[in-house]
This record gives sequence, C-alpha cells and structure tokens, in this order.
Amino acid sequence: SDFFSSSAAAAANIARKEDPTATRLRRAWRSLASSLVVAARAAEKTAKTAEATRRRHAAAVQQHHAGVGAAPPDLPPLPSAADRKVVEDALVTTLRARAELRRVASLAEAKLRGNARETEALELCLRSQPCVGR
Repeated sequence: SDFFSSSAAAAANIARKEDPTATRLRRAWRSLASSLVVAARAAEKTAKTAEATRRRHAAAVQQHHAGVGAAPPDLPPLPSAADRKVVEDALVTTLRARAELRRVASLAEAKLRGNARETEALELCLRSQPCVGR
C-alpha cells in the first residue's frame, strides 16, 4: 500500500514539476515527525514497564514488612538494557532527522535568498574537514 501511494505521489510530483527542494523539505519533515512518534511510543512502553516493575517491588516490600514474603531487593530494577537501547536508538534517529531537517531548511532558505551555491560549497567544505568531538 505504501509503495503504491508513494509511487503515485512521485508521479504527481513529476506531473506538476514540484521543486526538488520542497520535496526534500517535506520528506525531512515527515521523517522527523515519524521518528518523534516512534521515540514517544518507545519511551511510553519503557515507562509503563518500569512503573509495573516499581509497583511489584512496592508490593513485595509491603508483604515483607507484613512478614509474608522473602526480603525484596533494596531498589527496584531499572528498565532492561534492551528497553533502554530501543529508546536510545529512537532518540538518535530523532536527532538525526532533526539535523537533516535543519540542513534542508537552511538550503531552502539559501535558495530563496539566491545564495544556494555558496551554502552548498560551504557545507561540502565543512563535511570534508575532520571534526573534533563528533
């Protein structure tokens, strides 16, 4: 379904000869929006899991103080490494999409102002330079 809708959209863009900068800007925006949704869902899932774990730990502590259960650990366990990795990956994807949107928006602005070639040359120069701290 997505393939056909994206193909139809591409065909429509070609038919009306849309500016490629506008297309790149739209794609960058959609990428950022979808990565934000994925990151929010991953964080929500991890938070729900952590809350359930915290509740189970609190119940175990109450049972132990009532003399019913074994001694629980002092602190509830942190979210699993797999859950943390999913959230971290979603965050990295979101930050990359944000950076891409900024880059495309800057190029679009430069194009509107008439200095797109200078901006692209500067960006190419910056990409070719080694960067400390990245």
